[in-house]
Amino acid sequence: MIDQSLSKPSDDVIRALIDRSPAVIATWRNAPGWPIKYITANVRQFGYQADDFMSGQLSYIELVHPDDHLVNKGQLRHYLETGPDSFRQTYRFRHADGRWIWLEDHTWLIRTEDGQVQELQGVLMDVSREKRAELMNAAQVHLMELAERCEVEALLQSFLDEAELLTDSSIGFYHFIDEDQTTLELQAWSSNTRKRMCQAVPDALHYPVDQAGVWADAIRTREVVVHNDYVALRQRRGLPPGHAHIERELVVPVVRRDRIVAILGVGNKASDYIDDDIQAVQRLADFTWEIVARKRHQQELAARTEQLQQLAHYDVLTGLPNRSLLIDRLEQAMAQTKRRQSILAVAFLDLDGFKAINDQHGHAAGDCYLSTLARRLQQVLRTGDTISRLGGDEFIIVLVDLEHPDAVHPLLERVLTTVKQQVELPGSSAILQTAASIGVTFFPQESPIDAEQLMRQADQAMYEAKLAGKNRCHFFAC
Repeated sequence: MIDQSLSKPSDDVIRALIDRSPAVIATWRNAPGWPIKYITANVRQFGYQADDFMSGQLSYIELVHPDDHLVNKGQLRHYLETGPDSFRQTYRFRHADGRWIWLEDHTWLIRTEDGQVQELQGVLMDVSREKRAELMNAAQVHLMELAERCEVEALLQSFLDEAELLTDSSIGFYHFIDEDQTTLELQAWSSNTRKRMCQAVPDALHYPVDQAGVWADAIRTREVVVHNDYVALRQRRGLPPGHAHIERELVVPVVRRDRIVAILGVGNKASDYIDDDIQAVQRLADFTWEIVARKRHQQELAARTEQLQQLAHYDVLTGLPNRSLLIDRLEQAMAQTKRRQSILAVAFLDLDGFKAINDQHGHAAGDCYLSTLARRLQQVLRTGDTISRLGGDEFIIVLVDLEHPDAVHPLLERVLTTVKQQVELPGSSAILQTAASIGVTFFPQESPIDAEQLMRQADQAMYEAKLAGKNRCHFFAC
């Protein structure tokens, strides 16, 4: 016969097994505040002693994060009233060192014979690492979605908000490093930092690395910097005016092609920064750089594309539509004129006496005059009209929505008057002045005609104005 006492583990063995187990076992009494009746000694992995709870010195419920406590309180009421008799909860719990850890709580309801809940029994597991990975993955998915619709500045702020959440910090900053590796671009702070703690201006503010304090050691040493007692550092210095007060900080460098391209920092966690925080910030810093670098590249491409479109459709000197864009707008205006059964006028303008400006004052003066004249002409035209520079001192004006041909006369008089206004040459006492010869034609006409033909008609009429003595308008005889 087998001696059963030999196969049954002793109480000491059971206590030793529980002591080494990551699972903390607890019993709560059904009384106000749910005081702990019993908790295993391995609760010290949370920084506490079992007697702290069983003596009533500490309240377990009060160590649960306030936001999670409200949720759990409602869930517990549901379970007490309707069942089932076991459930799982995940919540944040204050470690004795001040940091928040994530606990998974598998709880059973212990009832009396009449069905009343007498106590709760639970198994508590620290799942902080798993929860951090879950939050990191969720953050990355969320930020990828934001990247599709947000600009770089808003993206950086969202990244920093996530970094604060993942590390229980209240400060977050992200700075680019210029290629010379000697200058910081104070680019972004988290929402909380901007609203409550920091008045330093981030936008395009450059800050020399050699003037920065220990928070910039991540650049100098090319390594992660952790200061869990920032105030005690003798060498601390170099915070920009209006910067938030710092108690603790964690700063991670982002390295690409052997060059520091950015730093991501968080600060003022309630407890010391640990390895889990470093890993989370490093991962987020690298992820941030990849997304932001891609976004910046897209913005640069868009800017170059816009610049090329500007060069393709607008005159470089005056910013007016060039011939290509003019033809497009004139064709659209002709189609609109047909639909509205109105009249359109095309005026070809050539300056009288412009060559003398170039000869007497130089081409720079001529360019200055043309730019000034272009702005003035734009101001006297109506909304919907178009003025284009063909090149040299030649302009085309498209006047739309005329009720009858005579309606063009006051508009052309304004143009002639504007051209004759004097222009002062900057940095000189010289006064520049010209006049204009203008040829005009109308659309529609009895015979079909296209945009190029209208422009040629206006050009011919302009030469007639020149021959008639200049500084006047001449109308094409259809």
